[in-house]
Amino acid sequence: MYADLNSSSTLCSLARWMVLCMVIIGCAIPKSFAVRRKSSSMPSQVVSKAHLSVEDGRPLAKAIELLESRYGWVITYDDPRYIHNSEIADVTLRVRRDLDKYKPGEAPKVLVPKGGALTFDYDVRSDTNQPSGRRAVVQELLATYNRSGLAGRFRLEKNGPILHVIPMAIKNSHGQLMPQESILETRISLTAKERTGMEKLERICSATSQATKIRVGIGIVPENWLSRHRDSKGATRQRARDVLVSLLESLGNSAKWSWQLFYDPSPGLQVYVLNIHPVIKHE
Repeated sequence: MYADLNSSSTLCSLARWMVLCMVIIGCAIPKSFAVRRKSSSMPSQVVSKAHLSVEDGRPLAKAIELLESRYGWVITYDDPRYIHNSEIADVTLRVRRDLDKYKPGEAPKVLVPKGGALTFDYDVRSDTNQPSGRRAVVQELLATYNRSGLAGRFRLEKNGPILHVIPMAIKNSHGQLMPQESILETRISLTAKERTGMEKLERICSATSQATKIRVGIGIVPENWLSRHRDSKGATRQRARDVLVSLLESLGNSAKWSWQLFYDPSPGLQVYVLNIHPVIKHE
């Protein structure tokens, strides 16, 4: 055996075999490296920009309406209480139809939020034309709005699938920014008894009004759905917002419900009006 291994022919064969193995291994290594390089250089998800532009007395509420209709997201909106003259417009002469009954300048004034224009761009995925996350989009919208100089400052709160846009500051009568939370942050209590959904909604609004001394009225709501629904839940020092969410979630149908809580700054009124609407995605 040893003589065979030391023979010149055996050594040559062994050398050729080792060289062949090195060639095979050498060829294989670059291929595996090339695969890794290809994998690491795969392009990331391409994004594009979606554009949103509104001009309205409540531009933030209008922008939220558009997001709801584009993507089917539920995003509730609460007005602040408009106080400073720079953020209020007098539309008395344009909207009152009974000016002939008053001497010039004596008709009760009709005041509305002055509002303005709001433009907002956000990322969407090119393959789906959808944003990657609704919370990030709405948070970016609020950051854009809060930098705009338009009325109020707002924050975002998430409650399961629902996003709440909530006021947190407004200008006072001297033009200084001051903290101001939504009226729906008020803690209310309701006795546990069977009511229709409409009766429950009325109780939520009246309890909030009593606690804050600011009237909360009911505007446009799905009265048929609410009147047919039965609800027996009570509430003990819960936020009015949470009681309202619980009511809308209990309606027991496939619709998704959202709301807009608008403030009327007109002298003699200065009230909130609650509007509830279904969220319908428009293709």
